[in-house]
Amino acid sequence: YPHGMDCEVFTFHGLQMAHREGTERAAREHVTWFLYTHPDRFRIGLFPVSEPDLSHIRLTVDTPQDFALACLVEKYLEITGLFHIRDLAALFEKHPWLYSVNEGVVQKKVFESLGAEVAEAIPLLKARGMDRAAACLSGGGHAGLAP
Repeated sequence: YPHGMDCEVFTFHGLQMAHREGTERAAREHVTWFLYTHPDRFRIGLFPVSEPDLSHIRLTVDTPQDFALACLVEKYLEITGLFHIRDLAALFEKHPWLYSVNEGVVQKKVFESLGAEVAEAIPLLKARGMDRAAACLSGGGHAGLAP
């Protein structure tokens, strides 16, 4: 399924446990993070689907670009109610330029610690020519940046 049209199923008991025990920032920001990071306590799996694989399509409304794409999909499919996933596949096949509407959007990543986030940020900063910022983080100067 396209990102944004997938679903996750869990019990209310699991949700209660995540609320009670998930004290990390990531657990507070993402409902299912606690469940996924404790596979020894929760049954985790994928439900197979026989539809076309559309996981390369981002159809969520996290950013203005995402919203623009959703509006275009609604317009082109003339959505007045339910539509089938095959309709979406056909739309993107007929109008491949739709991919470009939100192709630059990067899904927000969940880091287990500030150190892990900093470790991933340093090469990104260097790649963008932000060497002083990367050096600041590399030298441990990030301690004061923690929220």
